[in-house]
Amino acid sequence: MKIITLILMLVSMSSSAQEIVFEGTPIKRIVLEEENDPTTRLLSKSEQIEYKVNIIKSGDSYYWASRENVQMRSEVSGFYITFLAVNGSGYVRTLTSLGLELFKLLPKLEQKKAIYIC
Repeated sequence: MKIITLILMLVSMSSSAQEIVFEGTPIKRIVLEEENDPTTRLLSKSEQIEYKVNIIKSGDSYYWASRENVQMRSEVSGFYITFLAVNGSGYVRTLTSLGLELFKLLPKLEQKKAIYIC
């Protein structure tokens, strides 16, 4: 079983019902395979476009619109929001609004370092 994780730069968030609550392009891909350590790599610009992410909220439920409307649940922990696919196929992690504001205050070099660490 392969689990693919995309680490994303925040593009847009909204709290309206039945609307897109997250749009983003991934910067990094993490693949977990059974009994193997995860592999991480930065994505090319064309791959970032290919793996663009849209998450919508309908009522109290979240859906991974860019991945066949897989249902997701949302968890907030510290400066991160993690959207987890309920079928176990992957997750999307991004910064909260406050986390993004603080990230933007970092010098550009520190921002680049933080992307590699996350």
